[in-house]
Amino acid sequence: MDSAGSMRVEQRRGLRRVLALFKILVAVLLLGILGLSGLAFVRPELLQLTSSYAAKIVCSNVFIAKRDADAVIR
Repeated sequence: MDSAGSMRVEQRRGLRRVLALFKILVAVLLLGILGLSGLAFVRPELLQLTSSYAAKIVCSNVFIAKRDADAVIR
């Protein structure tokens, strides 16, 4: 094979690597977008559960541990 032919083979290999990296980048971005959009659709029961737990933590610290509510929240 002459030098021009081997140069074309090297260019193809480089192009394949760039294309593979581009595909991986697109896949990671799509998964990230889908993951973040899933956070917007949290089930209402989970929201109620987490807010109830937060209220329990604040009340326990205020009434039992005699701490300031603002200090507990921060």
